[in-house]
Amino acid sequence: MTLVDRVLRATKSPWFRLLALVALGGLAVASLMPSDAGLPRTRLPGPVEHFLAYCAVAAIIGTAFRNLVTLRTLLVAMIVYAGVLEFSQQWAPGREASVIDFLASAAGAVAGLSAAACLLWARGRYRRI
Repeated sequence: MTLVDRVLRATKSPWFRLLALVALGGLAVASLMPSDAGLPRTRLPGPVEHFLAYCAVAAIIGTAFRNLVTLRTLLVAMIVYAGVLEFSQQWAPGREASVIDFLASAAGAVAGLSAAACLLWARGRYRRI
């Protein structure tokens, strides 16, 4: 059994689905916290942070829920989620909504779900695209 097969087997666990939902919640917390709340930052530009965060979460979501919903449904849901969170930032103290950040988040969701789908498709475990 290869490492990829072991990882894919582990993603069938209900705990992995819980991790996926916690990761989604983490995106909301990070997006809506006030800017002066001391949220740790990297030295990367904001849009790159958005891309990487959504890419990672989308890859987790894509593998965790692969048998429950189609890739298209997950993609639309992740992009809508990114839009709602970005729009909601206008009410968070010290935060502002940005089209560039939304586009980076959406691109990260596309990249993460695409990576998950390619991995699963290559292993013959994701047929509904």
